Amino acid sequence: MNTAQKEILVTETGEAVIQLLQNTRRVTIGNIVDLLEGKRHAASGERAEHLRAVLVFIRKKAVL
Repeated sequence: MNTAQKEILVTETGEAVIQLLQNTRRVTIGNIVDLLEGKRHAASGERAEHLRAVLVFIRKKAVL
């Protein structure tokens, strides 16, 4: 994973965590994945591809 991909991963995950905290929801891997899935379905083009890559990375590293 190169630096640009890491930056996207950190940004997208960080935004998801902040959104969960603002909505007073628990910050769990499952909730982060659910939120990012929703964003991916709403996104298009390059952003959707970035979100897909983030989700693939999270799923590889976490046991859901």
